[in-house]
Amino acid sequence: MSSPFRVLLLVDCFYPVTKSAPKMIHDLATEFVAMGYEATILAPSEFISSPLAFDSLGGVEVVRVKYPRLKGALRVLRGLGELFLSPLLWRKTRKLLSARRYDLIVFYSPTIFLGPLIKRLKALWRCPSYLVLRDIWPQFLVDTGVLSRGPLLKVFERFEQVQNDSADVIGVQTAGDLQHFEGESKVEVLQNWITVKEQRPDKRFRAKYGFEDKVIFLYGGNFGIAQDLENLLRLAEALRDHNEAVFVFLGSGTEEGKLKDYAARNDLRNVLFLPAVDQEAFESIVAASDVGMISLHHKFSIQNVPGKLLSYLNASKPVLCSVNAGNDLFGLVAKAQAGFCILNSDDKTLVEAAIKLLKSKDLRALCGSSGRSYLERHLTVQAAARQILSHFGRVTATSSVDSVSTT
Repeated sequence: MSSPFRVLLLVDCFYPVTKSAPKMIHDLATEFVAMGYEATILAPSEFISSPLAFDSLGGVEVVRVKYPRLKGALRVLRGLGELFLSPLLWRKTRKLLSARRYDLIVFYSPTIFLGPLIKRLKALWRCPSYLVLRDIWPQFLVDTGVLSRGPLLKVFERFEQVQNDSADVIGVQTAGDLQHFEGESKVEVLQNWITVKEQRPDKRFRAKYGFEDKVIFLYGGNFGIAQDLENLLRLAEALRDHNEAVFVFLGSGTEEGKLKDYAARNDLRNVLFLPAVDQEAFESIVAASDVGMISLHHKFSIQNVPGKLLSYLNASKPVLCSVNAGNDLFGLVAKAQAGFCILNSDDKTLVEAAIKLLKSKDLRALCGSSGRSYLERHLTVQAAARQILSHFGRVTATSSVDSVSTT
């Protein structure tokens, strides 16, 4: 009897961290298991007390490695933590992984610092790897002004190269990201994915905050430089006289203090900040809201399709996006007929779009229904799993996996 096909999935954070990466990786691993394979998720964690912790979620083995906090840590501490991620993960899991064998490695970026570990594991097991590349680092840091050109950038670019070289296939988010790789044959579009299911709204959410008769514009996710959330606070400020509109910011991040200061200075009584919650609670709050918001920094030269978009579409919510020029989100939202995608810096048009959604329940329902339908056709975890595995002789990729063109 032949041994089962085994997949190791690596990611730089996992539950209870409330980011899109843990959910996407767990959904993917669960789908591998549903297809008859074995799957293990390996991730660093600040939430455990022992060197290693083992768990099982939906038939997926989860191995957590004790590690200092990365997400939400000070930039210097996070940078150092990520810089040493590969050697320390290897040192702490060497005995465990040397006693096992995997047939495929799937790893998620960001972070860009797993490349050295992937090379070690590929040599150990003589197996291929697939890189799920969601953000183009370190170009993101340059675009947002966090990092200028110099020696540190060259160090980061070297790690990026090691990461990309360690992958047999690289899956980027959108067709626009392909330009970063100048036609490399091993790079393809692998769109974000989600396990499609019905979402039950948190019935207590509206009553708790007195929102029974309000239209809730929800932003859920990271409060970082990349998101440029002052952009959405300006929108809330412009709609302050529309008493039926409220803006909920659910999450945490490095810019949280600045955002709260901005709201306080401008007396934005139509804005509510709530702390990050677990994935189940997040989904129930999305289902209880009316419009899902996305914001991306206007200086981006790279593509970015936030994972929260799929949560909004899955809950049949219209989307209101304000993003950088040339972002493939323009094409995706238009193709899905899921709402509005506006150029970040065009505050006037953003306000106009928000008012349209605010004033028309029928428009919200139509956009929500269209977005959900598009999700079911193109953005499922089943399509993503089959596409990844098709490169390694396990399945044939389905025709439902398509890319979003900006043309």
